Amino acid sequence: MSEDARLVDVAPRKVRMPMRNGGFHMQQSYVYRITSSGIEYLSMMQKVVEAESTVTAILRASMNSAIMCIL
Repeated sequence: MSEDARLVDVAPRKVRMPMRNGGFHMQQSYVYRITSSGIEYLSMMQKVVEAESTVTAILRASMNSAIMCIL
């Protein structure tokens, strides 16, 4: 899904890796960057989780008050 939505960009980079003899050799590595779409997706997911928590808290409170009315 993230590849289709382009939430994360991947770019190859050359990095210097140390060797046992003290020298270095070049090795390809990858840099991952969250795009603006990815940041927007994460912030929306946070709002969804907060809304779900709010609904759960409201339902628990109303269930508790309903139980108190019965007792």
